[in-house]
Amino acid sequence: MGIFDRIAGTFDELARDAVTPADAREEIALSLAFAERGDLALADERLRDLVARFPKLATAHAALGAVQAQRDDVEAAIASYGRAVDRDGDDARHWFALGTLLGRARRFEPARDAFRKTLALSLDGDLRGQAHAALGQLYAGDGQPGRAARELEKALALRADDPALMAAFGRVLAATKDPAASGWLARAARAEDGSPALFVEAADAAGDDGAAAQALLREGLGRAPTHPGLRAALARRLAKAGRREEGLTLALESLRDAPDDAAVLAAVREASAAASRWSDALAAARREAELGAPPVLADAMSLALGAQDRDALAAIVRAAAPRQPAEVALVAAARAFLDAQAGRPSEADVRLLARHAPDEAARRFVVRRLAPPPAP
Repeated sequence: MGIFDRIAGTFDELARDAVTPADAREEIALSLAFAERGDLALADERLRDLVARFPKLATAHAALGAVQAQRDDVEAAIASYGRAVDRDGDDARHWFALGTLLGRARRFEPARDAFRKTLALSLDGDLRGQAHAALGQLYAGDGQPGRAARELEKALALRADDPALMAAFGRVLAATKDPAASGWLARAARAEDGSPALFVEAADAAGDDGAAAQALLREGLGRAPTHPGLRAALARRLAKAGRREEGLTLALESLRDAPDDAAVLAAVREASAAASRWSDALAAARREAELGAPPVLADAMSLALGAQDRDALAAIVRAAAPRQPAEVALVAAARAFLDAQAGRPSEADVRLLARHAPDEAARRFVVRRLAPPPAP
C-alpha cells in the first residue's frame, strides 16, 4: 500500500478540525478529491497555493506531502511532512508518514526516530501496529534482524491476522536461523490471500529437514498445482534426496509451462546433474546465463567437465569475472588446461580442476592432460 493510500483517509477527519479555517478545510477536501481521481498535478498545484496562504497550517503541509508522495516526489514529500511536524509535533500520523518516506529514501536514523515518535504519541492500536511493522522492516533493511524481529513481534501482537506481517516476521527469523521461521512463513502462505510462493520460503527455512520441506511444497502444490516456483523447488528437493528421475520429470514439466523462469531452469540444471545428464544440465545453465541469472562459476565449470565439453568450458572461462581468490585460481587452472600451446598444465592446476569434476569420467577427462605425448 502506498503512503498516500495509507494516510489520505485521515484527511477528511483533519479537514473537519475546528482549528483549521473553513476555507482551508474546503480546499484540502477538494484537492484530495482531485488526487483520488488521479489528477495529482492539479491537487499538487492547489495545495501549494494553500500552504502559501496558510504557512503555519500543519494539515495543509501534510496534505501536500501526501500528494507529493503519490507522485513519487519523495524528497519534496519529506520536506512537506517535516514542515507539518514542525508546526504540529503532536500528530502521530504525520510522524508516521514522515518515517515511511525517510525509510523509502534510505535515511535510517531519522526514519527510526520518526517511528519512535509515532509510538510515543499514538494510542491507536492500528497505527501503533503499522509503526512497529515499519520500524521492524527498517531494522531488517539495515541488517539488524534481532531488533527487526522484536518490532515485528510487537506489530503481530496488534495485527495478528496480517499475512504480510507474518511473512516479514518469518523472513527475519530465517535470517537468524531461528527454527520458528518456517512455521511463520507457512502460516502466511496459508492465509486467505497468502502467496503460494511463501511455501517455497517456508521449505527453505526448514533447513536440513527434507521431509518437512517436501511436505510444505506438496501442500503448496495442493493449493496451486501449476505454480512453477513450487514445482521447481520440489524438483530440486527430490533430486537432492536421491529421487532423481522423479525430480527431473517434475522439473521438465515445469520447464514446459515456464521456459524463461530462472528458478525452473535452475531446477532442471540441478535435477539433470543429479541424474548425470551433463549436457542437459549445461544447456539449462546456458539459458540461465542468457536470462541474467548464471549459476555459480564453480558449478558451471563442473557441468562442462561432466559433459567433457572443452568448448563449453572455454566459453565459461571467457565470460567469467572472478572476484574471490578461489574463483581466480579456478579460472587460471581452467585456462592452463585449455591452452594447448602452453604444453601440459601444472599438476597443481590439474588437481584443482579435478576437484570440481563431478564424476570419475570427468576426472579422467581432466587428468589426461597430464599424460605424456604419445611416442613417435
